[in-house]
Amino acid sequence: MDSDFAPYLSSGEKLTWTGRPAQGVMFRPIDALLVPLSVLWAGGVFNIAVGNAGLSRNPASVLVSGLFCAVALYLMAGRFLIDAFLRSRMRYAVTDRRALFLGGFSRRAIAFISLQSGTLVRFNSSWGDRGTIVFGEDREDLDRSTWWAPASLSQRQFFRIKEGEKVYQLVQNARMKV
Repeated sequence: MDSDFAPYLSSGEKLTWTGRPAQGVMFRPIDALLVPLSVLWAGGVFNIAVGNAGLSRNPASVLVSGLFCAVALYLMAGRFLIDAFLRSRMRYAVTDRRALFLGGFSRRAIAFISLQSGTLVRFNSSWGDRGTIVFGEDREDLDRSTWWAPASLSQRQFFRIKEGEKVYQLVQNARMKV
């Protein structure tokens, strides 16, 4: 069905679905707060950096100002571009035993989660025809660093996939058989 996942399947394991997250730059509800805050913070950083660059001839001061400017650019725009890049490399699969996550910067990083009946699986269908399936505990609630890179491989989720409800039912059916 999908040769990308073939090397990662156990003996006798059957691939039942493959998919990808939504592509392109995406905003999430938390961005309604994070975007204005990052713009305000970046404005302050750039103002201080420009003023500091004209007054200071100290290379360390210029370097620190440059680092703060780089962080400000990442918070304002870079995080959206990196997230879109990571999602462009991300692939998902469901087998009769596991959910697999293939992607990351290397495009060959693999993670998986067993579909044992004890594994928490939640479904969110708030994006039209797309839905997100979260496996295990909701990492966004536990780890606020996921605000800045939601498509990271550490997130055990199928992020905004097409026909999410059908895939969720497929996962639930596989969980009953495990």
